[in-house]
Amino acid sequence: MTMNGHIYRLGIIEINAVNHGLLEMCRVIKTDKTSVTVFTIDRIYEQAREILGEERHSFEWIVMGKDEKKKDFMKRAERICSERIDLLNIRSLDKDLVYWFFWPKCRLLLWVPQGIFYLMPMRLLGNALRAAVRTRRLGDIRTILSYVLIAMRTWIFVRQSEALYTIDSGVQKWLAENTGYRKKIYALSHAAFEGRLDGLSGRIKFVVPGMIQDIRRDYLLVLRVFEKYLSEYKNEVELCLLGRPVGEYGEKVVSFCEELKSRGYSITYYSAYLSPGQFDEAFRRADVIISPMHMYCGARGKREIYSYSGPAGLVSDTIKYGKPAIVPGWYNIQDEFITSYLSYEDEKGLADVLKSLVIDRQRLENLKKEAVNNSRISYSLEILRGKSDAMVEDILGAVPA
Repeated sequence: MTMNGHIYRLGIIEINAVNHGLLEMCRVIKTDKTSVTVFTIDRIYEQAREILGEERHSFEWIVMGKDEKKKDFMKRAERICSERIDLLNIRSLDKDLVYWFFWPKCRLLLWVPQGIFYLMPMRLLGNALRAAVRTRRLGDIRTILSYVLIAMRTWIFVRQSEALYTIDSGVQKWLAENTGYRKKIYALSHAAFEGRLDGLSGRIKFVVPGMIQDIRRDYLLVLRVFEKYLSEYKNEVELCLLGRPVGEYGEKVVSFCEELKSRGYSITYYSAYLSPGQFDEAFRRADVIISPMHMYCGARGKREIYSYSGPAGLVSDTIKYGKPAIVPGWYNIQDEFITSYLSYEDEKGLADVLKSLVIDRQRLENLKKEAVNNSRISYSLEILRGKSDAMVEDILGAVPA
């Protein structure tokens, strides 16, 4: 393949409302060896104004028009990709049938956020069918039909792609060992280290990021631990739930928060969507991440295994902000973070970990230093751009000198 002016012409496409790190990945893949064209929707382009600022002008933006149908936009993107993109990075596929209208004639690189869905779809289909038979709900039948069509197109993309990539090296290893996929699987984080080492000041600030949903994390576990085991330290700690509550479970968590606040605990939660700026500010103030995630994620039979078949959002937060984290004992900790993650097995175990950090502040200071060093050493923007260039060159071949 002849490269235009000896520059790799990269494309990246994301048409779902949540950008899943798209904008951060744009920064990673844009180097002095590449040009980058972004195919996306207006809502994500508006986010780019806030997240990327003036840096967004480094990219070419192909944005779906306000009155343009999705399938028409996909055909337009297909034509552009076929004419002038060397390698197209395809993002979220699991939510949209419109990719059946998208058949670009360029080489493809596929992001895999859900390894079982992408590489072992029949397992998930079996789960979905059993759930539909059990509930006998028409909505579930429609969901399954949609799932089958999306899974088929994803299966085709997987086989058309030159390679796959994930943001987590632990997931990369699991996919290579458990799915039978024979092409290359790369690990490339979209999050680059942007943190700094701040000393402890006042209360120790714990943060639990993500929407407050029962299918994601056990927020009630954390609140119970604060109530039962940290009452004597409530003037020394803060807790921030960094995501909006969803459904009855979210309301239950908020009610519990209000009860604890009335008893003197310092707890912050948000009732609505957080802007990227709000999320960023709250995270930079935090000392430690608590991630009480469930091992299996997904609904309607779509069950992935966090940190094994698919990465948890915790990975990106840890990298970007350089924060230590507390995770369940089953969690597959990446090698880079062995020295800055702590784990627990049950409620009492989580309480012991939290109390140890409150009592021994020097231990917490050391843990924070480890977290910053781990992220800085392995995930600076310069290092990630070097990894991206190496991946692209491995796929496309060396640019002529």
